[in-house]
Amino acid sequence: MHTSYAIVWREDDRPSHAGKLELRARGLRLEGNGESWELPFEDIATLRVGRGPDDRLVGRPALVVERRNGRALRIATMAEVGTLAELVERIASFGVRESSSKRLLVVAPLRPGSRERVRALLQEGPPFDPESVSLVQHEVFLTDREALFLFEVNGGPADVGRLLGKPSVWKATAAWSKHLAGPPRVAEVVYAWRRPRPDSEPADAPSA
Repeated sequence: MHTSYAIVWREDDRPSHAGKLELRARGLRLEGNGESWELPFEDIATLRVGRGPDDRLVGRPALVVERRNGRALRIATMAEVGTLAELVERIASFGVRESSSKRLLVVAPLRPGSRERVRALLQEGPPFDPESVSLVQHEVFLTDREALFLFEVNGGPADVGRLLGKPSVWKATAAWSKHLAGPPRVAEVVYAWRRPRPDSEPADAPSA
């Protein structure tokens, strides 16, 4: 039995199609606007979730499927929060590599003079139980103009979807709305460096 999702999809700069995606044993089958085609898993290079304006479809974050031929396919699910994360996790279970980082930085611009009120909100702690999701680290940085939320997840993307689906998170968003100068946005990683762990060194590495 094939699993299907209601979606909007687009290949590169071609027109978007509303239709459905079927997750099959050997790949994806997409249908919409009288068109249908199949994409084998072996033709997929990487996956990532695109949240920027160039990646979104119908205002929603999209799954960006990077193909081995250099073309990209964007897929937005039309169901409830967390469905896109579920789709990513299921495709990844077939051995397709995810290229998205497990660290996520969300930047929330603040209204002038709201820093201390925002600080009070932050000191109440997060509107969710960090132990209930696979968070390795969660920090919030505050300036006069913005709050920066750092999430590090040690799990699949579905964990983030379950977190965003919690009612308490949306209630907190309502409490924050009066202090926001604009919609929160996800920061793009353009450079990263991490010191290798000692246990990642070759076994025959010479000792100092």
